[in-house]
Amino acid sequence: MNSRYRVDYTNRADEDIEGLGFSSCRQVLRWIDKNLNGCESPEAFGHPLTDEQSHAVLVSQGILSRNSKAWCYRIGEYRLLAEIRSDLYQILVVGLRRDSVADGNYEPDDAC
Repeated sequence: MNSRYRVDYTNRADEDIEGLGFSSCRQVLRWIDKNLNGCESPEAFGHPLTDEQSHAVLVSQGILSRNSKAWCYRIGEYRLLAEIRSDLYQILVVGLRRDSVADGNYEPDDAC
């Protein structure tokens, strides 16, 4: 029997999504509900975070633990970063594609 993933949001992801504005928030939440909530293979819609520098920044900011694996997803002009564990899919952060990690604040496009 295949397990289905349930979606969970970190406090940061909740804040990020709430700050998107009504139509963007709706777009992101609909995409998550359609593609990730209850799916059997969330990996099919994104790709793994492979950039070591971005991973190190995320660890230093407390977004990821040192040994965790992150997955990136593109939703229109937004990027979503998530961690996949057993039957839980935890959304860590959501941000605009154009934002930069260079100024010390992680934004998903820099890693995704």
